[in-house]
Formats: sequence, structure tokens, C-alpha cells
Amino acid sequence: MAKHASVEHWCEENLRRKTLPKPKEPNRREDCKQDLPQFLRIYLPWIYTRPFSDAGLRFLADMQELMLHGGLKCIAQPRGTGKTALISGSMLWAAVYGHRRYLAAFAAKDDAADALVKDILANLQGSVLQEDFPEYVIPFLAIEGRAQRCSSQTYNGKQTRILQKTDCLILPSLLGSPGDGVIIQAAGLTGAVRGMHQVAPDGSWVRPDFALLDDPQTRESAKSASQTDERERIILGDVLGLAGHDVDISAVMACTVISPGDLADRFLDVGKRPEWRGQRERLVTKWGGSEKLWGEYDQLWRDEEAGRQPRGSCSAWWEAHRAAIEKGAKILDPHLFGSAEVSALQHARNLYLKHGEFAFQAEYQNDPPSLTPEAEYHLTREDVLGKLNHLGRGVVPENCPRVAAGVDVNRYAMSWCVVASNLAGDVFVVDYGWWRPKGRRQVWEDSDNREKKIAEGINAVVDAIFAHGKYGDLVETVVVDAGYAATTVYEVAQSIQLRYRHRRVVAGRGLPGDKYFPPRNRKAIFALGVEADVRRQYPGGSVFYFDSHWWHISTQKGWLLAPGAAGETSLFGKNAMQHDEFSLQVTADELVSTEVVSGRTVATWQVNRHNEQGDCLAMAAAAASLGMPAQRRKEEKMARKLSKNVQKNGQKLDAFAPSEGDSGENPPEKKVLSHAAKRVKPRHKRSNWVSGGLF
Repeated sequence: MAKHASVEHWCEENLRRKTLPKPKEPNRREDCKQDLPQFLRIYLPWIYTRPFSDAGLRFLADMQELMLHGGLKCIAQPRGTGKTALISGSMLWAAVYGHRRYLAAFAAKDDAADALVKDILANLQGSVLQEDFPEYVIPFLAIEGRAQRCSSQTYNGKQTRILQKTDCLILPSLLGSPGDGVIIQAAGLTGAVRGMHQVAPDGSWVRPDFALLDDPQTRESAKSASQTDERERIILGDVLGLAGHDVDISAVMACTVISPGDLADRFLDVGKRPEWRGQRERLVTKWGGSEKLWGEYDQLWRDEEAGRQPRGSCSAWWEAHRAAIEKGAKILDPHLFGSAEVSALQHARNLYLKHGEFAFQAEYQNDPPSLTPEAEYHLTREDVLGKLNHLGRGVVPENCPRVAAGVDVNRYAMSWCVVASNLAGDVFVVDYGWWRPKGRRQVWEDSDNREKKIAEGINAVVDAIFAHGKYGDLVETVVVDAGYAATTVYEVAQSIQLRYRHRRVVAGRGLPGDKYFPPRNRKAIFALGVEADVRRQYPGGSVFYFDSHWWHISTQKGWLLAPGAAGETSLFGKNAMQHDEFSLQVTADELVSTEVVSGRTVATWQVNRHNEQGDCLAMAAAAASLGMPAQRRKEEKMARKLSKNVQKNGQKLDAFAPSEGDSGENPPEKKVLSHAAKRVKPRHKRSNWVSGGLF
């Protein structure tokens, strides 16, 4: 047996006794069972050196309530107020008293979560705690930080089942105390959260019954809407589902707001997340004093920092004017200031001057100001999901003579969207989707086969669109975005065009408003639409250009229009849940501001996540404004002419006489009209069409 493998051996060598000592003050231990602040003051005095403020007591009261009775809570504390220390102490209190059996802690990253476990272990080995909780402290001291000793540790001939890892602690089972076998485990929020469990001595699974989220976002993720969405889904789905169906998990999020709309800001919003009972704590509730006094102090602080005033000048000035400048002020913690400062309010003002207004409002007030100018509209997922037109997937509405598709080339998928448009400018999303090779998560895995896989993907998507049973024959134009791998897209689009001569398959380029101008030479234009055109670009080929800013704004505003209004955008189906990912992507481009440059509108966008379907929608809507390709117009015109001749003469033309074996049940005029009759109404001729080449 390894040295110190048994608890008795360790006690004999280090404490001169062979059995565990009894609690030194059992009444003190019992008094703290229902009093978390008292537990922290008595058993962890080296950490909580300052008196608890009213805000600290409120935080501990919430933690105690959640530990004992359950529920959800989101609390935003200013940076540097000891939030993590309070959390680690609260988890230790719940563990040693057995208030919770499995405490799971989550931080923004794995290393932050591991640091929380390390803090709890350090607190557990404190001398005062050892006096009253020897059955938990001594076994951890006995293994001397060596995890390999855990499996062989015994007491009275039985294994203690203690566990000490960088991310997990299991309290030993010695005397049958309430905290025996309590589990404390930590993980990064984006790590292995789903399915977290431990196996009990009887072989059953033990799942977390309490979740702690300690600053679950990074500065980078706070600025990214897509990362924030992902972390929100992990919390609501994976974390809150850890306990299973038979247990309601309790959870608390201790956070600090970094930027507007970040993860903390969302869970603190009682309007959107009322079940989390969001609570914001501010370092300074009210500054007090007068503008004149604050101006004097601010200038003195700058002079002292620049070396124009001796050190200590600010504190001396504050001492002389303290009564006046602190009159009416309200501060979170009156004990929170440094040794060279006079009061907590001075400390707060120094932080304000040192970090600047934005950082102070975010880090210490939990209320960051928005740096984004007010846009003329704001599109949400609810707006998109509220514009369902109750048509079936792939169904083209009546009186929509223009049907087009947009395809976006991306490594993770080939995104595509099919739309129909009428003369009023309404846009109906008929179908959309994502294409990947079978058995693959990405379109291409490495750069060696990139061009081949892109060509394969474009061909597969275009062929599938034209072969669709409901709208395949109605699609006139397919635009493939050439913003990535442009040469490959040009070549593939040109080769597909040779196979579909009566359609338009063309590479597309979206330009900002101040960069898009139709060519002055109309001979170079194959087709002209609304803020879009198809122009000759390279020998034997053409490119579709459009004002991407104009069309993104147009389609986004269409979601906000009332039903029946000209120019509205709508989506097929009745069930909003099936369009969850689509709604995320078409709202990913957030309009920040617009300005007029050279007579044209230029927009500034903030891209929050994957936006491929938004790009496809804008491309397809712009392509639909082009109308019908000339070759197809010519075919339908010939069909109508032949139909009129048949109806006028009342005779069967020899070209349409039944062949051998044909029963003649289908009238010849139906054969003539078989292509055109698929339209609800004849195509409307556009006066601004310019045809040429294949178009």
C-alpha cells in the first residue's frame, strides 16, 4: 500500500492519533448550516476580509435561496467586487452540508472553470474548516495533491471514494455525514456539457442538480451575435437539461455586461427572460456633488497622473471637499477602495477616469451605452417568422410571372433560395436549402479539391432547381455568387448555360450602392432589371451585377410591411419552427446606418452570424426583376402563335398529327401549349429588355 494510503496512517503521523478528530465546535458548525454569510466569515476569514456590503448580502441571500429551495437567477455584479470568491465559498458551503448532491460550474473557458475548482479545493483545506469538518478536510490533506492516491485511500478498511482532479472534486464518504459523496465539477460552457454525470457506488448515474454559470462569456463572444446565440442555446438546452426529466435543476448566472445585447444583457432582461429574475448591481447608483466639484477633481486627477501635481494631491483634495462632493451619493460597497484613497466614491471616480465612460458603464455599471447609430428599421426573427403565407413548399403563387434563384458558394454548404415575384414587386420565398456532398460536413475539406467540389456543388444545386417538380420549369434565372472562387464560378456557370439554353445561369457580383452603375453602353447589357443587370464581362460569358445594399434593404423592409402592401416579402409554410435557421440567416445582416454618396444610398452593416440565406434572397429577388430570358420568350411567343392558328382554322396541323400507337386522347393544341400552359397567366413583356447573345 502506498504511503499515507489510509486516513488512519496520515492521522497517526501528522496528528498523533489513529482516528478522525471530532468537530471542535459542533454548535458553530450547526449554526452555519442555514447561514451562508456566517459560514464565510467564520470558516474562510482570510478571503472575506471586508465587511459584507448590502449588495454582497443580497447576492449571498440569493445563492442561499437557490441552493436550499431551487429556482433560476441572473445577477450582474460590477467587475472586481469579489463575485467569484463569493461563488466558490457558496459552493463549498452547499457541498459540506449536503444541500446539493452534484454542483456543476461553467465558465467561459475550460481554464477559468478549472481555476474555480482549484479555489474551492484551497478553501476546503483551510485550518478553521479542518477543526469543524475533519471528515472532509483530512482525506484531501492525506493525498497531498496526488490524484493517483485517491483510488487506494481507505478508512476503517473501506474506500473513501474521494476524487481530486483539475476539473472535478468528490467529497470522501467516511462517517455518513450529509456531504459524503457530493460532487463538484467544472467545465467550459462550449465544451463537453451535454451528458455530464458521475457513477454512484451502486452503479447508478448521478446528474447535476445545481448549475452555476460564472461569467459565461468572453469579450470576443460578447461582440458576436452568433457566438452569443450559441451560448444562449447551450444554457437553455444543454445546461438546464442536465438533471433529466425527474429533477428540476437550479441555476444561477453571475455575470458582468460587456456590450449591449450580449449574453448577460439577454438573461438580465426580465421582459425576455422573466424566469431568470435578472438583477443588475451598479457600482455607483448616484454620484452626488455638483458639476463644478467633479470638474475640479477630474482636472486634478489628470494633472496628478501626468506628473504636474505631486502624488496624494487628489486624496488631499477629496478629504477637504468630501462632505460636499459625497452629499447625496449612493455607492454599492462603501468598503471598496484602496489604501491611498479616501472613500469608495473616490475609488469609483478614479476608475471612471482611468477606464473611460464606455468601459466604466459596461464593467462597473452593467449598462454599456450603444455605440451603434440608430438605424431606420430593425429586423428580428419574429418579423420573418410572422410573414408566413400558408402556401406549400415549392408552390409558386398566382400572378407571379418571374421566378429566380440565388446560390451562395461557401465551404460549409452551398446555400440556395428560390423566389417568385409579381409586377407589384412582392417577393415570395418559394423554397430554400443547403447542399453538401453525401457523408460530408463541408463542401470541400482541403484546398486540393476545392475547385472540383465547388463545380460539383453548383451543378448539383442548379440541376436540382431546374428538375424540381413544382417550380423547376418556371425558374428563369439562377445567379451563382462569384464573391468566392470567382474564376471557377464563371467557368461552371458558363458550362451550365450551354445545357440550359432557354434559361439564364450566370455568375453574380453584388456591389455597394456607390459602386453599382449600369454600363452606359447598352450594347454591353444582355438584360436590365431594377438596380441589376446582366452584362458582357469576359469572352463568351456574362456576369450579373446588382446593388446589394439596395436589394438587402428592400427584401428586409419587405418583412416589415403589412400583409397585402406592395413590395412585401413573405415565406412559404404554416409552421414557423421549420424556418428557424432561415430566419437566423436572413436577419444576420443588421443595418447600422445609411448615407447618400454620389446620389446613391450606401449602407453600413453589422454581420452577426451566418448570412448566406440573406445573400441568396437578395440575389434571387434582384434576378427576378430581370424578367424572362429572350430565348424562352421567343419559344412561348411561338407556342401562343401556333395555338391561335389552331383555334382559328379549327384544323389539326400535320406536325401535330397523332403518331402510331397514339390514341389521340390528348388534343394537339394541348401538346402545343404543354410548355406555356404551366403558367397561370402569360408572361408580361418588359419594355426595358435588351436582348443579345444567349439571352
